[in-house]
Amino acid sequence: MNEAGKLNQYDERQLRLMLKSLISFEKQQIELNALVGTLEFLLSVMELVEDDWEEKFLSEVTTLGSINALVIIRASGEEIPNISIDQSDQLINSALSNLKALIERKIWISR
Repeated sequence: MNEAGKLNQYDERQLRLMLKSLISFEKQQIELNALVGTLEFLLSVMELVEDDWEEKFLSEVTTLGSINALVIIRASGEEIPNISIDQSDQLINSALSNLKALIERKIWISR
């Protein structure tokens, strides 16, 4: 954000791409692994990000990344920590909801 508290156009585009990626995942158009990579990349190319917002964002992305790792381990047939598919789904849905709220709030506050 600039001194007036507004996002620059470039960062707003990155945030909107993040939202688009979240929606694509919800519509099963992209895999979890692709979502995590896209979110991490888009964050890395943003020009101005507050530390507290970045920490919250990365916390949720880390949750998604951890679930993705469990999915990969489960698919390989190896034993995984005692977490059910329902629990994984709940964690994913919670992280998605939190990420959407963070991103939307950042876009709307800057207007």
